[in-house]
Amino acid sequence: MSIMKSKSGFTIVELLIVIVVIGILAAITIVAYNGIQQRGRDAQRRSDFVALEKALRLYRVDNSGFPRCASSGAFNAGVDGSATCLVSAISAQLVPKYMNSLPQDPTNSGSYQYRYGVGFSKASNSCTTNNSPSQDAYLLGTKLESTTDGICAGYWGLPDINLIAAGNGG
Repeated sequence: MSIMKSKSGFTIVELLIVIVVIGILAAITIVAYNGIQQRGRDAQRRSDFVALEKALRLYRVDNSGFPRCASSGAFNAGVDGSATCLVSAISAQLVPKYMNSLPQDPTNSGSYQYRYGVGFSKASNSCTTNNSPSQDAYLLGTKLESTTDGICAGYWGLPDINLIAAGNGG
């Protein structure tokens, strides 16, 4: 009498196919997760600029102009030339009266810096700027991680800086 034993299991080919499928799914998940993180950090940057805009408008009400980059005091239309700087350069003029602290980029790296320009205004419905010391206006910008339509690029002579906000004394 012979007894047949049945053997069950996976072949090497079946195991390799499962491993490849799991690898492909993992790669897709990682790419999607990184994109979500980038868009989240960009959203935080825009939120930071909303807070900065509020502080700048409050500063303007009290000082009849926007902060200067190089020194303390408000930008005086017709007297000061246009100026640009890192937002940190106007910290003493905004903190603590108008903001508790200046916002920091979510990455905390030197690659993403918040930029400020006084004496510049954005031309209506376009990505060009007007540069005149008689204009009581400002621009805010930074580098973004994800591509976003509707945001102007190339400010301050830096091709990777995007215009995030523009305002005027009105």
